[in-house]
Amino acid sequence: MTPALLASSVLAVVFATAGLAKLADLDGSRRAVAGFGVPNGLARLLGTFLPLVELAVAGALLPHGYAHVGALAALALLLGFSAAIAANLVRGRAPECRCFGQVHSAPVSWSAVGRNLALAAPAATLAVAAPARLDPPGIAATAGAICALALLIVVRGTRRHAAGETAEPAGLPVGSQAPEFELPSLSGGVVTLHSLLERGRPLLLVFADVACGPCQALAPEVAAWQAGELDVTVAVLERGARPTGGADEHGRPLVLSLPDGRVAQAYGVEGTPSAVLVDREGRIASPVAPGAAAIRALVAGEPSRAPAPTGRSLTRLEFVARLASLGVVLA
Repeated sequence: MTPALLASSVLAVVFATAGLAKLADLDGSRRAVAGFGVPNGLARLLGTFLPLVELAVAGALLPHGYAHVGALAALALLLGFSAAIAANLVRGRAPECRCFGQVHSAPVSWSAVGRNLALAAPAATLAVAAPARLDPPGIAATAGAICALALLIVVRGTRRHAAGETAEPAGLPVGSQAPEFELPSLSGGVVTLHSLLERGRPLLLVFADVACGPCQALAPEVAAWQAGELDVTVAVLERGARPTGGADEHGRPLVLSLPDGRVAQAYGVEGTPSAVLVDREGRIASPVAPGAAAIRALVAGEPSRAPAPTGRSLTRLEFVARLASLGVVLA
């Protein structure tokens, strides 16, 4: 098998697997695109057609005269994906990447950028080496244009999220019943939603992932909230294998282990870090706050906004007052 044939075969398998997995989970594909900051209407369109495009790319990469076209499209998609992931990570967001549908779903990280760039290298080589109707400068210009378009869409979408301009708030409807769960705690035993609400305080659920850089950066603040800065129960629901096992390295006393994505899906959480507020009666009290800035805004009593952190600590009295006013509205 020649190097060119090996490269085209590997890329074809990757894109075919990704396309078929997304087709089997179209709703998840649309939600994942929206999680990257793409406006809802456009996210539904992209989430529907992206798996079809990936399958077309896989077909073009098969051994025939269109391998150069497939390689060019694969290169453009991989660079576009990398740009979208990097743009979100720079903004402190780690949305869920359903790159392979329900087969594999995890928050994006810089390792995902590295993986895409590693796949982009053989795609670029194949696009130039295969019999092509486009010259190398044309290939570079096309790939760059698609990459720039992906960046533009993500930047525009994340700004709309920050300004509260999304058409539909993420998560469950405010006032609806919070889904029950039963999860193991790092400190031992099993914790349920009911047992957390028995403390008689509102509950802030913070969804995180061990492999999520923004989650780990936010962890010390979460530990401070749990230590008593807020008159609210703060529970971390964390997914992923812990390299140290046992106690939390950030000093967070209440960390629950998520064995899979079912609880996050039940709450409408698409990426990490994210948070949602539950009132004393077990009702959803806020939309999902995606990203560290939005979580800080939720803690500050401004769930519809995600301003840059100012460093000012919210007093317990202010937080309780805002929660009380929110409870009046919900009642």
